[in-house]
Amino acid sequence: MLNGDDITVGLTKIEIEIDPETTVGEDELFYSLGITKPERLGGNYYFSARLSCGRHVKEMSTKISVQIEYGGAFNSANNDAVMEKAIVVAKYAIWSKFTSLFSVISTQIGIDFPALPQNPGDVEILDVDDGTSEVEAPD
Repeated sequence: MLNGDDITVGLTKIEIEIDPETTVGEDELFYSLGITKPERLGGNYYFSARLSCGRHVKEMSTKISVQIEYGGAFNSANNDAVMEKAIVVAKYAIWSKFTSLFSVISTQIGIDFPALPQNPGDVEILDVDDGTSEVEAPD
């Protein structure tokens, strides 16, 4: 699906949050991946990918999370497969960059996080207006 297509992916935002006011039960790793619907501008489609990963740290009674956004752009001759293509770009190209960056960030902040999976699973389709999940896309 991505062969021969021009694809561009770039980091647009990083946010690290440490919340010591969190009531924490068990240590728990959490992560998510969501994308906005691609919009056509000129000859390309553009979308945003919002990724989040963190951990509830029981011994510190703290939640630590990292939110990262990437911008994605691609061209497509098949307008019917645009959403499908954005999901593939997010699951493979963007998720790979995110897991590498998250590994560096977790080392730098000195918190031991388990390795993230190679595949993020479902990709949420985000509503641009309020940032909420609209539907869930299958694997």
